[in-house]
Amino acid sequence: MNYADYSSPKVGYEPYARPQGSYGQLDETSLSASPTSGSKKESFSELVVTNGVGDYHINHFIAFSDFVASATFITGAQKQHDHARELTRQLYQHFAEWFSAWNIAKVTERSNKHLFNGHPTFEFELKGWRAQELVAGLLHSDWVAMQVSSNKDSFYASTLKRDWKLASETIALKLLMGVNRAAGEVMVWINQHHALAGRRSWKVGFDELLNRYYVETVTLERNSTFATNLLEKTGWPREVVQIVWSKLIENAVTKMNSDSITWIPSSSLTDDVRNTYFNYYQGGKHVLYRIESVGTYPEAKKLPWFVRVLDRHPELTMGLSMPQ
Repeated sequence: MNYADYSSPKVGYEPYARPQGSYGQLDETSLSASPTSGSKKESFSELVVTNGVGDYHINHFIAFSDFVASATFITGAQKQHDHARELTRQLYQHFAEWFSAWNIAKVTERSNKHLFNGHPTFEFELKGWRAQELVAGLLHSDWVAMQVSSNKDSFYASTLKRDWKLASETIALKLLMGVNRAAGEVMVWINQHHALAGRRSWKVGFDELLNRYYVETVTLERNSTFATNLLEKTGWPREVVQIVWSKLIENAVTKMNSDSITWIPSSSLTDDVRNTYFNYYQGGKHVLYRIESVGTYPEAKKLPWFVRVLDRHPELTMGLSMPQ
């Protein structure tokens, strides 16, 4: 894999220069520096949604640009789609720093030590906006592998299970040897899993019918183990999903550098958008969202709103044998 096409992500929140001439290409490259020759490459396993536990969880978070700015600054369908790709590239390259803003969660790229099938990996930790999230973030982190979509219009993360132990897990097992080693092994096994099995995708696009840019993220996932499926009964995981991903989209529209686009508050959206995205909820200043859980994948495919976003993010199921 060639990692030379992207420069390393900037430190802090330095504005991304507006491209001159042609737009940057969203390539399958690392989001930062190339792994060194001494890098570890411990194995991971992808947590495929069909192997998950319990209901299928689908959610969609989206923000829209102002109509006037979208329609007048950049004209012509191809230029508008090219500009959307450049903004997707910004989101891809700056993903870790934009996600980590405002103390909701933290994401760290681990590609200097860990790759999955040649793709960059990231470690996600909840932060402490409340006590339960603070404790969860201290006890557990989630790992994903990031890939660019085949059409170069979006990028997506696959959730992972670590097939190796952290130093803290090894220490915990040693401490439990004289008490209940078997229980300790189960706890470590659960902790090695991302809480969810599935994929999440992101993009910036241009909607020709609405004549607006949008930035969005969508997922198809299930719980990865019996333990997280039990936790689902409390309602807490769905609440965390709503808070975390609403905040990421808010961060993105705040940090994305484009003097051609003004992101409009969701409360000010016009009827054409609201009629298209009816039954969505307001999830922050700019964000509309929809969260739903169904028992089977065929039930999900009967939901028109999910079919619409799946068409924009085919990698959510690409290469998988989905139940019909």
